[in-house]
Amino acid sequence: MRRVLGTLGMVVLVVGGACRRPAPPALEDAPRLEVSGCAEVVRPSKTDVPACVPHATEPIRVVVPAGNGAVSFALDDGALDAGTGRAVERGDVYTVTVPHPGRQISVRSADGAVIGVVPLHAPTRPAFFAAAASLRQSGDLAGALALVEPHLSAKDPSERAAALGLVARIALRRGQIDEAVARLREAIVLDDEAGHVSDRVDDALALAFVLHQRSRRYSEARAVLEEVAPLVTDYPDGHARLPLYRAQLAWQTGDSRGALREAREAVSRADRLGAGSIARPARSLVGMIACGAGSSRACLETLRAAAERATADPSTPACERAEVWVSLGIAEIEAAEVEARAAEELGEADRRALALLEKACPDTYLRGLAHQHLAIVAVLRKDAATARRELASARSVAVEPRLSDAVARLEVEGNASRLEGHVAEALEELSAAVTLAKGAALHTKAAHALVARGRAQLAAHRERDALASFLEAEAEVDHVVAAIPLGEGRAAAAREGTESVRLAAALLVKAGRAPEALALVTHAKGRFLASLLTRAPSRTPEEARAHESRIAEYHAARARLDVEAAEDWKLPADELARRARARADELARLSALFDDASAGRGASLASSPVLRPHELRIVLARIGDTRLPVAFSELDGVVRTFAVRDVSRGTSAEDLGDAVLRPLRGELARATRVRFETDASLVGVDLAQASIDGVPLGASLPTVSGVVLPPRVGGAPPAGAPTLVVGNPTGDLPSAREEGRLVTAALGEGRGASFLEGRAATASAVRDALGGAGLFHYAGHGIFRGVEGAESRLPLAEGSALTLTDVLALPRAPRTVVLSGCEAGREVGVGDDAVAGLAHAFLVAGADEVLAPTEVVDDVAAASLSRALYEGGNKATRTDSVLGIDLGEGLFRARRDALAQGKPLWRAFRVFVR
Repeated sequence: MRRVLGTLGMVVLVVGGACRRPAPPALEDAPRLEVSGCAEVVRPSKTDVPACVPHATEPIRVVVPAGNGAVSFALDDGALDAGTGRAVERGDVYTVTVPHPGRQISVRSADGAVIGVVPLHAPTRPAFFAAAASLRQSGDLAGALALVEPHLSAKDPSERAAALGLVARIALRRGQIDEAVARLREAIVLDDEAGHVSDRVDDALALAFVLHQRSRRYSEARAVLEEVAPLVTDYPDGHARLPLYRAQLAWQTGDSRGALREAREAVSRADRLGAGSIARPARSLVGMIACGAGSSRACLETLRAAAERATADPSTPACERAEVWVSLGIAEIEAAEVEARAAEELGEADRRALALLEKACPDTYLRGLAHQHLAIVAVLRKDAATARRELASARSVAVEPRLSDAVARLEVEGNASRLEGHVAEALEELSAAVTLAKGAALHTKAAHALVARGRAQLAAHRERDALASFLEAEAEVDHVVAAIPLGEGRAAAAREGTESVRLAAALLVKAGRAPEALALVTHAKGRFLASLLTRAPSRTPEEARAHESRIAEYHAARARLDVEAAEDWKLPADELARRARARADELARLSALFDDASAGRGASLASSPVLRPHELRIVLARIGDTRLPVAFSELDGVVRTFAVRDVSRGTSAEDLGDAVLRPLRGELARATRVRFETDASLVGVDLAQASIDGVPLGASLPTVSGVVLPPRVGGAPPAGAPTLVVGNPTGDLPSAREEGRLVTAALGEGRGASFLEGRAATASAVRDALGGAGLFHYAGHGIFRGVEGAESRLPLAEGSALTLTDVLALPRAPRTVVLSGCEAGREVGVGDDAVAGLAHAFLVAGADEVLAPTEVVDDVAAASLSRALYEGGNKATRTDSVLGIDLGEGLFRARRDALAQGKPLWRAFRVFVR
């Protein structure tokens, strides 16, 4: 992520090395430090520097750049107690109470050198301001307005600007949008004239909020934010707030990817300043965007934590608490719909919000949202009368809803009409919701409305039209998944956006169209991994050049990080920790850069894999409203489907075999290999462990886990491509070292095998060799980490690693990959954040087959499997393999022999294939 600092927050660069430290700057020339929590930031004249006006009763927060050790504070010439700093990104933040007026705060290092200063200024706001603002915050809008109105005609522009800003905010609370906009525009002009830096920024941000949140004037709001952006460099709190408002605008205009990035940037900037009043709404917004993107669990966790913090902190304003409860209300609704929970549990959060809004926060917009949510709850309870009553209340207090809320209201109307049996009206209202959502590129809302329309069509016995609506919803879900950054809820959106595919597949199966149902299920289950594709044939030349430029930038920056990591051993512990944090931030930035370069550019999703002759494909998926699993089987072009009793990761091998394999005994007798796949709700079910008569399928037939992806772009490694073997790169796994040597000996003869062992296996060396390799065997640690596995990696020498993004960025992946490292092939399903590991990344990058463990394994067990796989009679041949190694056949033979000898069957390992 970006980490841009304002003028008030200029960073002192401390350059290490053998050079003599330069002479410290004079006090008047010292850089200005970041400061947060000022009552005002002012610049009385164009020649003055921006200065902080401290609150009379509240401390300010000063950020001291990292690397300065112990520091001391002074107010003018007198010592100032700042206590102990708290470590933040690239520095330490100190809480400072300013006991009396002064010219500036200075900060010095232990040797007396000036690190930086905070210029101070006397208060400039008129006397009425504090009392009027307090009345507004407490909900006494009439009392606040009575105090402010006499000052609207004041001659002093500073006084008039303060009055206009307060009147605008009172009008906003009352729902008087046009007056709020006009007053804020007047105030902004006067703020400029008076040199009120913070008021100028805050009034502009408030104007942008009114324009896009309350009156749908998105282009005007965007122009206001662009105009104010250069001004926040003088105002660190404004610098932290700006991405929050950008995130709100991006979210309302359908850009979930940009919204999440900006909201997280706001959290990062606010945390650096210790500005909880900014970080709290930013975190809530992250949760709300996750709700809108489909990640209901992440949304609930974020907003429940926010509600707890807001309730526990007595300083949290009533309106902020009410907003959190309203946000939690919709989060609980979204989660209930995804998880099919009882609607009777819903509504409490919005009722708590309404109680606050009645007593202490007269915000008409929030009140309208709370009633709107209660209308949705009534629909889920099938109570049309209450739904219409709550919707009328929402409309009476909030007449200018956001686009997303306008769609939601139309959907409530349509669902209420459906519940009342007025199908024609329901279809008209729901079609209007679809049109509005699609026109605004609100893909999540459009998908939701399309499913609602499909259900109404089912109620009218119009199954063909319902199927068309559900399929149209599927296309909207494709857009939703592609729009969310990796590691920010993309997999959850893919996992939770399954209502349309479940309903459509059930209709197709009912109509006897099993092949089409299977193709649809395949399309949906492949959405997440297909979104990771980076090379697409559909790019224009300009898009291709831009993509290549970003990829080149990524590779160059990764190489710089590798060089830096190699020097870590020279650093003291505190500097090493700081360097590690900085490197993690840079890796996150690079991953985001890479993700943006490939965003939405993957090839079309595949609807079926290319099967071998007599290969039996088995797909488990939940379809229909009952959500019970069905099995699809495909053998030699014939597809059939049958119901199975509910299964899960915890189902025993015998029960899994009885449920899925026994109905397929005829197909199994003719099959030469079994390829199994599951939808997201059944990930973790391993059919290789299912048994008939005590014999696991994986020891009866070659059994592989299928990953459906579009055809490879860019071609496979040529015949005779060399082998790359990496063994014990971190130096702490003796069995991994022996495994690497064993594999090299088994494969090295005449095949150009390259063995990187220990300190030779740096990230740069491995990345350089991978692009031309036909087979890659890694023996070492494997780490599965981060939301959606986005931070997964294979640790390498000198503290470096091969990351998931490194794999996706490969110009060409080896065709055959063996990852003998813990959890390298891990998959997780419902209730978990991550869904794919490094094995899947290699397949996305172009590999044909990957063998990897799905859970933690020790290096001795991994080495023993490699020995069984490569040595003696277990080396299977295949004419289309780069090196004659068929991993599925090899793992089958190893398991068959182990079963005969009474040994463990390497249950943790799977072969994943395209």
